[in-house]
Amino acid sequence: MWIRCPRCGKSTRAAFNVALGVNCASCDLHTSLEKASRLGATPQERFQTALGFARVHRVDLASAYSVLMGIIPYSKALSIPGSFDYDPGFREAVERGFLTPAEAFSRGDRPLYATTLALNHSLDMKTAFLIADNRMQLAEALRGMIEPEPPDLEPRPETRTVWSAVRTSGAVATVAVLMLTLFPSRQSPEATTTVPPPQSISPDAALGAGAEASTSARKQSVAKFRIDDEGRVTEVSGPNPTVVLSELCAHEQFVHNLSPVALAPAVPASAGTRLGLVRDMRDLSEPRCVAIRRDPKNGRWVVGDGLNPIETHAAPDLPPGTIIAPM
Repeated sequence: MWIRCPRCGKSTRAAFNVALGVNCASCDLHTSLEKASRLGATPQERFQTALGFARVHRVDLASAYSVLMGIIPYSKALSIPGSFDYDPGFREAVERGFLTPAEAFSRGDRPLYATTLALNHSLDMKTAFLIADNRMQLAEALRGMIEPEPPDLEPRPETRTVWSAVRTSGAVATVAVLMLTLFPSRQSPEATTTVPPPQSISPDAALGAGAEASTSARKQSVAKFRIDDEGRVTEVSGPNPTVVLSELCAHEQFVHNLSPVALAPAVPASAGTRLGLVRDMRDLSEPRCVAIRRDPKNGRWVVGDGLNPIETHAAPDLPPGTIIAPM
């Protein structure tokens, strides 16, 4: 939490117990923070309240805290002239084009954002800071955490038979090619067919094709978001339920409140739906969840309907012996 001194206007960080107040780093004036509880019971709640005020009134975060707690009047708040006042820790990422000023501002405190990612998704801090700076997507960091596809409920022996035939014919063709290569037939010169040499591919073309394939694979693995006019997330889609749940909880709208816990089968059971179990810091009295369904049109997994803001729901009681996949 940052506050502005009512005497000199300088900002000071209140990094310890807010009940003790804080002394101005410039003029040493003591300021009481006894009204901090009106912003929220936890640092995350107070941050979200101050950030919302700063966005609406276009003032910096320290001024937002101070105005909300009655330390300074609104007339002394420092307005943001045509740009976003973001955490200086994001400055390099913004200057190099990884983040826009608006994105950096919305992520708030850089160490807090990265630490939340690291704890919620079991990441090392180096990776968490790369994601915070938008140098790496969360889906890339979690690429190895791919949930296997559920087995078919009905056996299909004809499929296995066809596949066995294909493998057998492929093996026979391979042996035939080797035999012809090692022991060429004794044909007359007139019957010999000249085979044109293979077309050479330039290194640049090969590199270009490899880069294009890598880009295409990356697009398939990255989650996609739909946002309404008020900036609220209405839909998240991804290649598998693990990525969808992780990206949802890592979004700036939920990163301070939701933490992914596990994936479980839907109740009642459905092959095309999973339950994403989450821990909601705003309500720890009961487990919460979101429904993640498979889109039959493109095979991607989706949470939300693309129209209404995504909300968590009370998790149903799972049948005894249900297998869940911890995050």
